[in-house]
Amino acid sequence: MIEKILTKDFVRTGVSASDWKEAIHEGVKPLLEKGYIEERYEEAILENFKELGPYMVIAPGVVLSHARPENGVVQMGMSIVNLLEGVKFGHETNDPVYLVITLAASDNTSHLELLRELMGILMEDTKLHTLKFEKDLQKVLALFHS
Repeated sequence: MIEKILTKDFVRTGVSASDWKEAIHEGVKPLLEKGYIEERYEEAILENFKELGPYMVIAPGVVLSHARPENGVVQMGMSIVNLLEGVKFGHETNDPVYLVITLAASDNTSHLELLRELMGILMEDTKLHTLKFEKDLQKVLALFHS
């Protein structure tokens, strides 16, 4: 499933972001450009961070940004953006963030297999390092086809 979702249209490398809000914006951009989400989805993600803090920073250097399906998801999708430089999200132990994963879940269950496959990749240190720091798009895309 992951290789069908994370195509070159939804993976970007070496992206600049000056702060956490810009990092979130860069993460939603591929999904917005392809019509998978509405603009209000980004606003909902930002609001979640303001209200709930940096709980979406799920591991050292990794944020899994998301909001509720009813906040503007048109169809299920995911994007992955690695940043040129780390960005602080205000997480005590997992800052700075280098990898912005944005999930657009269309309901409460259809994305679970996608997340399971993603977690399998994130659990392997060498693959995680590649996702966070590799600037060659083809090398990053290869992770989803192995």
